[in-house]
Amino acid sequence: MKYFILASMFLLSYSSTAQSIYVEGGLLFLRNTIESPLKYGKQVNTQEEYMMIGYEHYFPKLYNTYISFDYSYYFVGAEFTIENPELNLGFGFGENIIEGHIFALGIRKPFYIIKNRLNISGGVYIKAIKINRTWPDTYYTVAEEQYVGHAGSNAFPGWKAQPEIRIAIDVRFLWRLHFYTNWGFSKGFSKWQEIFYYYTYEGIQQPKALNYVDGTGYFANIGLKFDFVSQAKKR
Repeated sequence: MKYFILASMFLLSYSSTAQSIYVEGGLLFLRNTIESPLKYGKQVNTQEEYMMIGYEHYFPKLYNTYISFDYSYYFVGAEFTIENPELNLGFGFGENIIEGHIFALGIRKPFYIIKNRLNISGGVYIKAIKINRTWPDTYYTVAEEQYVGHAGSNAFPGWKAQPEIRIAIDVRFLWRLHFYTNWGFSKGFSKWQEIFYYYTYEGIQQPKALNYVDGTGYFANIGLKFDFVSQAKKR
């Protein structure tokens, strides 16, 4: 983590032109990966609300790109969703027993549609993610009609790293204030949390079901950004 912070400080000190601060919020959709299927189980995305704050630096000599550093925080957990047409039954369960602290460093390239007013940008980011266990792993009973058994969950705390791509549409509507929408997709490579279910279906013992989240997913945000240096001076 210290090398990530040092690299961020070096890049942001490369130019003396401080740029912008931004805050955004929206929905995060993390994919529940099925490792061992549940009878009539459905793969779904865990949906969470979250906020992001960040700082952005303008590099006119680097192809008019932006370097940004931001932080976000959210609770998250794996879950099961069952949609059984035979029983006309649908339900889900899970445990949000972990929290994530996410530090992202990236580069963004804007393409102006209306000079200094409207742009579409694409960016690539690397995220350093600190996963914490917020309370002990759990083990509990889940019984719903023909599904009877015990579920549990395990967290995998520690530091994770994963890439992310983002696409944004930015509109400057006041002197130095921007409104924008931001979409991103990130790919995880190690588990954050898993949930398992030992159960019987219609009285017959079934194989253990297992789902997990590893940070793979996407977000959809809206945000506000304030420029320390006006667009007219930058371009």
